[in-house]
Amino acid sequence: MKKILVYILALMTVLALATGCSGDKDDGKGTSTPSGSAADAGTTEPAGTTAEGTQQPDESSAVTSTAPVDTEPKPTIPPFDKTQPWDGKSACFDWYVNGDYRTGYRIADAYDLYGLTLLNLALDTGKSFYYDANYMLVLDTNGDGEVSDEVGYDANQLLGGDKFDGCSVFLENDIDLNGQHFIPLGSSGSFRGFFEGQDHTVKNFVVEGADGMHQTQPQSFYGFFAGLSNGAEVKDLTVSDATFIINPPEGHNDGVYMGMFGCSFGDVLVSNCHAYDITVRFDAPGKSFTLLGYALGRVDSVNAVLEGCTVYNFKIEGSLEGVDSANEWVGFDKTGMFVPTDCKVLTTDPRT
Repeated sequence: MKKILVYILALMTVLALATGCSGDKDDGKGTSTPSGSAADAGTTEPAGTTAEGTQQPDESSAVTSTAPVDTEPKPTIPPFDKTQPWDGKSACFDWYVNGDYRTGYRIADAYDLYGLTLLNLALDTGKSFYYDANYMLVLDTNGDGEVSDEVGYDANQLLGGDKFDGCSVFLENDIDLNGQHFIPLGSSGSFRGFFEGQDHTVKNFVVEGADGMHQTQPQSFYGFFAGLSNGAEVKDLTVSDATFIINPPEGHNDGVYMGMFGCSFGDVLVSNCHAYDITVRFDAPGKSFTLLGYALGRVDSVNAVLEGCTVYNFKIEGSLEGVDSANEWVGFDKTGMFVPTDCKVLTTDPRT
């Protein structure tokens, strides 16, 4: 037994010496540092000894970190800054992804508003839209379902679109669209939700041609809302300093309708909405069956309601050949019975 104990002690001594004098040592971070490097302050003494040869505790091995070392570059921020004026193409979905349909979605700025437009548009066009880690839009530019990763951040698919049927959308602030081209809300499957303007204003934008109208109908529907579907409500909203350029592409000439707050399909409500400093320009002279209304381009339900709306400085430019309207508020009244309630064309600017 004594021989066995002596043998074990001798073996442990050899192993300890072999460990202390190995060519490399663990620096406690999962990496290997050559002996005699800068980590050893220029000495060649074995780890755990001093120049005098006395044994010292190896403090580097006393604490071992298990946290992963993050060597990957951080994702770059999206190629725009929401504090800057809107660039006409960037959108944000944070309000949607982190919102709650039960309490309503909150639109705070131009980037959020354009995100709402693109979500609604995505439903029927079949295009894919994506967002990055900051919920900023990344476009599927060629329609192949893939995203060009030009700035190096991961993109996640935002599934589907939404008509916002039965959901409320609240405009939290006045929004300036910086003179950029804007795709109207409800440009695909039309808008079916409740848009609560909360007495805020959306201003300074251009709606033009194919991008400015309803995308999936043979007719051409123009407006800040291109289409409002059965059950939609728009309340307490002002639209100002906007230009609508009417020039539908070929194949969309089976009637051209223009109405500031949408061409309605079914029972809709537009209440306490206002249009100030609006220019409608016709760049398609001779197109037949063009119908223009201050508020609604088309009404096809006896239960549609337009109430408490005002218009100031509504200008029409270009050829008016073929332009007609059922009355000054509605371009086409399919029911023949539509009567707006308490709506006025103002002669003085109500904002002064």
